[in-house]
Amino acid sequence: MSALELVLRQPWMARLGWTLVHFLWQGTAIAAAYAAARAIGGRFLSARGRYALACAAMAAMAVAPPITFLAARVAVAAHAGWQITPGPAWEPALPWLVLVWVWG
Repeated sequence: MSALELVLRQPWMARLGWTLVHFLWQGTAIAAAYAAARAIGGRFLSARGRYALACAAMAAMAVAPPITFLAARVAVAAHAGWQITPGPAWEPALPWLVLVWVWG
């Protein structure tokens, strides 16, 4: 078994893959909330207020993946004694998604 295969078979690789997949909708939701707040209050906010709003959206995007990764670990630990059915057919591709993401 090569080192690459060994790394790809680690349980945290699948969790990190799911984290990346979940960040697609999380990042979209954060961006939509920012756009809505900017559209509603943009005229009433100063440049400093708009900047603070944008920084808050960026901070939320930076915090979302680690929270999702940790929440996935807790969810797996909570179901450790249960028989879990396999996920989607593309779940084996998640470690490769992580590898491509890290490489990029």
